Amino acid sequence: MEERDIELTSGRTHLRSEGRGRALVWTHGFLNSIAAEDAAQSWPALGGDLLELVTALGLERPIAGGASMGTATSLHAAVRNPGAFSGLLLVVPPMAWDTRKEQADLYRAGAALVEARGVAAYLDAMRAATSRAS
Repeated sequence: MEERDIELTSGRTHLRSEGRGRALVWTHGFLNSIAAEDAAQSWPALGGDLLELVTALGLERPIAGGASMGTATSLHAAVRNPGAFSGLLLVVPPMAWDTRKEQADLYRAGAALVEARGVAAYLDAMRAATSRAS
């Protein structure tokens, strides 16, 4: 197994590579950060990141795959450059197409709670919200 950081135009990502055979580039929240601007988190921008990563690694027609955000990322990359991938492995379509900003705000609030008061406070808040919803 190999692990390393790689610099892309949009920032640094951590890469873990293992196995042999045709490469599978698996994405979920690919290069996404709560500190990123909304434009940098758009599906087309993330798809561009995936294409840049494939080129930087010198991968020849890998399989693009992902879950949730990774599904949208892989689809956008494949539509932009159909010849870049030998196949797609897509699991769980992304949620919140129409409510992405509200969902991102919720995630940011959770991250801020963890930063300010720790994981236990976040878990308490999630349990309280779950019990109210039931």
